Amino acid sequence: MATPSIATKDDIIRLVWAVYDPSIPNETRTNITNQLMHAVNGLNGAAILELGMTLMQLTNDAAVSSSSAGSIQSVRAYGAVILKQAVVVGTLHAQEVNPEALLSWISYDASISPVLRSAAGNLVLVCGVRLFPENWPTLLNTLVDDLQSKPFLLPLLKDFCDACVEAPAAAGSANAGYVPPNRIKFIRGGLKDAAPTSMRKVIQCMEQWYQQGQMQHVNLSLGALTSFAAVIGASGWWELGLHDVVRTLVKSGPCCKDAVSLAGSLIRTTNQMSPTDSIACALIQDLVQVIEPAIQSEDWELVQELLDMVADIPPAMAEQLQSTLVIFVQLVLNIPSVLFAIAAGDILKKLITNQTEVKPLNTSIAQPSSLLVSMSFFAQKHAVHPSFARSPCTKQATVVAARCQRAIAFSEEQFATLQSFDTAYADLRGTLANAMEFIALHFPQDSASYCAQLLSQLPTVKYPYDPSTRVGHYTQQFSQTFSEWSAAQFMLEHLAPNAFRGQHALSGLVAFRSLVAIAPQDAVLIPTWLNMQLAFWNSSKTWTDVSACNELWSASCDIVFRYMNYFPPEKDTAPSESKKNYNYGGNRIRMVDFDDVDLVSARKRACTAFVHAAVYHGGQLVAIPGLNLLDLCNQQLVQPSTLSSEKAFLYEAIASLSNFMGAEEQTVFLSSVISTMRDVVMNTNASNFLLTLCDQGPERTKLKDSVAVLASILRRCNPSPYMQSLAISIIPVMGNLLLTIHNAKPEQVPAAYRSLFEMSHVDRDQFLSGGGARKSSIASGLDSNAVGRARSALQQIRLYLYQALGSMGKFVALESFTPSLMQTVSNCERFELHTMRAFAENTLFRWLQSSSALGSFIFPALANYFTAQRVNDSNRSSQDEVVDHKQLFYFTKDTMTAVSAVVEVRNWFVQPGLREGVNSLLDALIQGAFDFRGTCGTVVRFIESNLLASPADAAQCFCCIASACTSRSPNIAPKDVDIVSGQLCFIYIAQMALIGGALRERGVPEELLVELNSHLALASRVDAKRRAFGDFLKKASQR
Repeated sequence: MATPSIATKDDIIRLVWAVYDPSIPNETRTNITNQLMHAVNGLNGAAILELGMTLMQLTNDAAVSSSSAGSIQSVRAYGAVILKQAVVVGTLHAQEVNPEALLSWISYDASISPVLRSAAGNLVLVCGVRLFPENWPTLLNTLVDDLQSKPFLLPLLKDFCDACVEAPAAAGSANAGYVPPNRIKFIRGGLKDAAPTSMRKVIQCMEQWYQQGQMQHVNLSLGALTSFAAVIGASGWWELGLHDVVRTLVKSGPCCKDAVSLAGSLIRTTNQMSPTDSIACALIQDLVQVIEPAIQSEDWELVQELLDMVADIPPAMAEQLQSTLVIFVQLVLNIPSVLFAIAAGDILKKLITNQTEVKPLNTSIAQPSSLLVSMSFFAQKHAVHPSFARSPCTKQATVVAARCQRAIAFSEEQFATLQSFDTAYADLRGTLANAMEFIALHFPQDSASYCAQLLSQLPTVKYPYDPSTRVGHYTQQFSQTFSEWSAAQFMLEHLAPNAFRGQHALSGLVAFRSLVAIAPQDAVLIPTWLNMQLAFWNSSKTWTDVSACNELWSASCDIVFRYMNYFPPEKDTAPSESKKNYNYGGNRIRMVDFDDVDLVSARKRACTAFVHAAVYHGGQLVAIPGLNLLDLCNQQLVQPSTLSSEKAFLYEAIASLSNFMGAEEQTVFLSSVISTMRDVVMNTNASNFLLTLCDQGPERTKLKDSVAVLASILRRCNPSPYMQSLAISIIPVMGNLLLTIHNAKPEQVPAAYRSLFEMSHVDRDQFLSGGGARKSSIASGLDSNAVGRARSALQQIRLYLYQALGSMGKFVALESFTPSLMQTVSNCERFELHTMRAFAENTLFRWLQSSSALGSFIFPALANYFTAQRVNDSNRSSQDEVVDHKQLFYFTKDTMTAVSAVVEVRNWFVQPGLREGVNSLLDALIQGAFDFRGTCGTVVRFIESNLLASPADAAQCFCCIASACTSRSPNIAPKDVDIVSGQLCFIYIAQMALIGGALRERGVPEELLVELNSHLALASRVDAKRRAFGDFLKKASQR
């Protein structure tokens, strides 16, 4: 294209004037801008150079109208902008612009406006990074010479240094093209060579500006020095005395933040220990002292700079500064900000990880109790959660309430979404947990005193502003009372195991007495109290003081059994005819009580806590003098208010305690306990089971209770001749009963009960948005109608049968029952999803734990089930899709855990049928994409660990994942595809020959593989390799 005529250039200049004319309407300006861009894009390099220079040299006389005269500086600046764009895209060579003359012009012409100087400076910048140092070696000298009289060049100096040091970031930002990738090495080398001389001149000017009070120039100088310091190394900045500059400026308020930023750059260069580290430590000590005034003045940007600086301190240096950094962390934890607390926790975690025997961290913690108090605030999630800004705790006219309000304000400002907050808060809890465990290990006395104080300060009566449930008594979740109890539970769980261990039993007993003294009568607080009690149980394993153990367990058992019979203290526990009652298991129970989920949950947690004690601490329980737990259990079993689900837990605990009896004594005891239940199950006619299930008479309840007792005993009793004979006699009967349930059809029950086999509405609600709050009495085992009660009984009987069959491996060799087991699994494809999940988790996966060889028929059955679920996706309603996909998501995770346990067994792939079963299941899970990223992550680890042992299987899984990545399934997010394909790329590079052969066998053209290998060989960056592999997958899928 030829150079445009004067008329053409003048037309373009008139368009530029029009764009900046304030009198032109915006809609017209948009059209003119489009015309201007189109015209400029059509020019060649010479024409753009002439146009840009002409625009930059315009005067006020050139204005096309009186209204545009005020826009002359913007029009001139636009000339520099189009020249810069031409250099960036390569239309103009940097030398054609004559940047040296341009720099001289903006350096000595004082009449240039700031707008034009900034635009011309950007033009000099893009030229400089393309010419420095080979073709423009004097650039830095020109910028720093006589800088005292030309402070307006400081922004250009800072931007040039930043571009040289942060070239990769600049290349990928909105200013892409500032630094071409092939120039990074040269400009950094030139900057490093010129840095000492240039930095001395900048420091001299900065000292004069500091004395004159021109702090804005000092800050810009600090920015340039920060980039310089990143390239000269530690020895260079020590020789220049930069540490003295920082120590002086950090005491100046206006320059403090930039001085800390410079210090962070200096510290990052000190990665190895050297004789100068003592100076660096002194510098850091001066810097961290700034945190206190920064907090007082609420300069949060400075606090963030300090946190970033401390996070970059090399480990060897951090070890020398442990005491200073611990104080720093404690001060930061006093700020009610989750984001700052995470950074402080990471610093503390690094100190714990990097401590040595020569200087352990515990010698640097002067006040562990104060550190625990600072951590305890963040244990209350609702006090810092952005969605709880209207929480009742904000109504308190106390310092705590003010801190909560500040914490919520911080969270609203620092987290864009609730999901990002929840993720960050989970990380914070994990970090604080590690720190508390460390403190309790090294400061048991202080931790024990803190625990006792914490328990004594818990509210025993709910705050008047706490909301209540519809019953009007129970403290509702996320109230201030519950929040404080929940936080105390979190603290105790991580402090008690170390604080109360061994020789510190007395301290533990004192704290436990404080816990007993506040045993609540609030249904929501009771589970929390019981969870806190578990922390003391776990630490009591190491106690040698027998009297202390006996006192602990006696008091615990007394309260646990009291909570098993819990009713609200305001209510009369005797049945009342004036209230709605329900005949359940032959006892009249008030529905008004058992409709309350909080009450049922409290009683259930007491039962499960007792089961935990019997299973894991049974030896300590049976050794308590004067305490006959079996009699207490029998008394509880005959209580009219004890539900059948609670009886099942009690029998489970009884079975665990019986393991501590002698063999003959246990046989006699178990025979007396289960003889009736065994007879009920043995005499059950499978053909009449469905009719019994739909009958509201006592037979259904008796069968359900009997199956529950037998399942509990089979789960918890240790193997013995008696248990083996019981299992052999009872399991076939249970298996037949289970087959009857599995083969049942709606036509076999009365018409009113046709919905018996469907998932209950209450269970479905748990998988829907907001469903967790929609509670019902089904949680207690009671339902409001006959069909619901029958469905509840069916679900419980089926679950107990699954648990009983899953326990077979303890007593018999499962391989001898293979035909029967295969028959049980054969028709599982027809199961409802909630039924299949329960069957797999309680039976199939338990069988695999006993014998991995059973995977030869279990894995294919699961593969067929997941394949059928994928096929049925299109037939689901929108609500069914939400419910089923959530269930499939969790079911997939559990299945992958079971598969991982099997493939970790050595030589698993040589077992007959197991290899094919694993491959078919993995293929079904990958193609189903119910949890694509999680499944593929596990399979990738499987591929990596089996490439040598079973290369064909590994290659098959690789190809399966690759196929799923290109399937464009709506269940697979594009982000997950990118992550998984990146993982495959690294595997392919490591085993190119093996994976390449497998891909050829699957029909991938040779030319595509050759092209891929060439791209991977030429690409030097990881992202380029991943991009090339992703393109290969797309091309391969189109063949």
